[in-house]
Amino acid sequence: MPSLPEPYIKRMLSMPLSEGVVIGAFLPSGALVGWIDLVETAPGVGDIGVLVADPWQGMGIGKRLVAEGAKVARERSVALLTADVLHSNERAKKILSAWEGASWRYSAGLVNYALPVERAPLPVSTVQFSEE
Repeated sequence: MPSLPEPYIKRMLSMPLSEGVVIGAFLPSGALVGWIDLVETAPGVGDIGVLVADPWQGMGIGKRLVAEGAKVARERSVALLTADVLHSNERAKKILSAWEGASWRYSAGLVNYALPVERAPLPVSTVQFSEE
């Protein structure tokens, strides 16, 4: 069953709860296949990082995680989210570039996004994935 590599899971589990929020995407079997972490970097500003295991990419999991992360940011009075994406990561760039009001700039092989939370995509209904 493809899921996230152990080092990524250890990193997520080692994050002190006081430093941020982690939301996971799980299969019915309980296998973790993706997550978003949100860390407040300044008053009203948060940074997000998203990871989806390769076999599960392109199924809307990343888009759903970003929407859920934005919902949590809104609940915590975060007005702006930032994200750094590798220039070669077309899927992530597509998700974040579609965010209404998004701005971005290129810097050293990365795309630096600024995402206004008030224009965040709303979470969609729960999606069930087959583990076949």
